[in-house]
Amino acid sequence: MSDFDYWFENIVSEADLISSPNALTKAWIQKDKDVTSAYDIDELLEQLLGDLRLHEHLRRFDQDLCRIGAVEAVAAFAQALLDLEKIIKSDLRLKKPENLLISSQWEGLVRLAKCITQLPAARIYTTPAPKNSPQK
Repeated sequence: MSDFDYWFENIVSEADLISSPNALTKAWIQKDKDVTSAYDIDELLEQLLGDLRLHEHLRRFDQDLCRIGAVEAVAAFAQALLDLEKIIKSDLRLKKPENLLISSQWEGLVRLAKCITQLPAARIYTTPAPKNSPQK
C-alpha cells in the first residue's frame, strides 16, 4: 500500500467517524472507549491535523487526490477542521462535547465529512449501512 493509500484510508476512516450519527456522542459523552481512540475533540484534531498532517499532505498528494476526484472534498474538510480548531480556542464552551456536537460548526464539519465518505474512491474504505437502516 502506498503512502497515499494509507493516508487517504485514514482520512476516510476519520471522516466516517465524524459523520456517524452517534459514534462521537457515545465516545465523548457516554465515555465508550470502544468507539475511537480520539477521546475528545483535541485528540481528534491532533490525529487529523497532527498525526495525519491533513493540511500539508494536501499539497504532497495533490496529483493522487486529483486522480480520484477528491481534491475539493478533502481541502474543504481540512479547512473546516482548521477553522473549528480556531473557533474552539476562542469559544471554550465548544470544548464540552455536549455543546460541540450540537453546534452549527460541527454540523458543517459533518456535512464535509459525508462528502468524503461518499466519494467513489472512499467506498472501499467504508462500511455500507445495513439495508434496513437509514443512510448516514
